[in-house]
Amino acid sequence: MIIKLPINLQASVITECWTFYRMSIIDSYENLVNWRLCNINKLIMNHDDSIYFGEENKYYNQYKCYDGALRFSVVHDNNNADSIIDCITAQITAGKYVLLDVDYSLIDINSQMIDNISNPIHETLVFGADTDKKTFYIPSLHNEKWHEKEIPMKILAEAYLSMKTKKTDIQDFFNYQFMSIEVESRKYELPGLQYFYNFEFLRYKTKDNQDDFNNYYFENSFGLIYSRIIDILSKGNKLYNTKMATNLAKMIECKKILLKQIHYINNRFNINISELIIEGINNIIYNLQLSVRLYIKYSINYNDAILSQIVEYISAAYDIEIKIMDSLRDTLSNYLKKNLICAI
Repeated sequence: MIIKLPINLQASVITECWTFYRMSIIDSYENLVNWRLCNINKLIMNHDDSIYFGEENKYYNQYKCYDGALRFSVVHDNNNADSIIDCITAQITAGKYVLLDVDYSLIDINSQMIDNISNPIHETLVFGADTDKKTFYIPSLHNEKWHEKEIPMKILAEAYLSMKTKKTDIQDFFNYQFMSIEVESRKYELPGLQYFYNFEFLRYKTKDNQDDFNNYYFENSFGLIYSRIIDILSKGNKLYNTKMATNLAKMIECKKILLKQIHYINNRFNINISELIIEGINNIIYNLQLSVRLYIKYSINYNDAILSQIVEYISAAYDIEIKIMDSLRDTLSNYLKKNLICAI
C-alpha cells in the first residue's frame, strides 16, 4: 500500500532547507493560502553575510512561527530500527508528516544537503510510505531543485540511529530529533488592512539606519541588505561566491511573497493600487533573477566586469523598491484615512 501526503516540491521557499520542509507542506493545502500571505516573509542578514528568513535579529523559530498552520509533536522512540520504522509508518498512516534528524551520508552522499562530510547531520522530511516495497518518500536536493526520493525504510532508520551516535558534539539547532507534523484543518482568516499597513509595509524603511547595523541587517529596513550586498560585490571578494547566488535567490522569494500580498489587498479591499507598483515589483524580481544568472557565470570565470553588471542590476532593484514602497505606503495610508481607519 502506498500512502503519500500532499507535498509541493516547488514551494514558495526552496532556498532554505528547514523552511522548505515546512512550506512544502503548507503550500499544498488550500485552507492555508491566507496564512502564507502574512507569515515567513521577511529576511535577515547575519554577521557572516548570509541571508535567512527571519525577523527581530534571529531566524524564525521553526516551531512557534508556524502556529495556525502546523502542529508539531515530539515523537518518543527507542534505539530499535524496526520500532522506528513502525513509528514513522504509523504517523504517515495517520496523516502526519515526520521530521527527523539523520546522518545524510547514509541516504545520499551526493546530495546538496551535505555541506560538510565531517558533519553530515541534517533534517529530513518523510511525507509518504510504501508498505509493500518497504520504502519511505522524502524530498532530496540536487542541482538546486527538490526531487522526490524513495529510500528503503531500513536505511532511513539506520541513518536516524547513526545521527544519534554522531550528534553528541554537535549543537542541535532545532532541539528535537524526531517530530510529527499535523496540518491545521481550519481556514486561516487574514487580518484586516491595518495589519498589513502596520506590520508588513510600514516597517520597510527607505533609508539605511546605521543604528540597526550591529550583528544583523534587517529586511524591514531593507536598504541595509541591498547596501551590504552591493558593498560585497563592489569589492569583488571571491570568498562569497558560494553564498551570494543563494542570498539573491532568497531576496527573489521574498519579493514574490510581497507581490502576492499586494495582489491580495488590492482585490479584497478594492484599493486600486497603481499598476506601476506591481510592475515595479516584477522589475525588481527580474533584475534580481538576472543578477543570480550573472553571478553563477561569475563564479566560473571571476570576470570583474560581470560583477559591475550585477551591481548595476541590484542598484536598479533597490532604487525601484524605494519608490514603490513609498508609493504603496502613501496609497494605503490615504485609503485608511478616507475610510476613517487609523493610519500611522
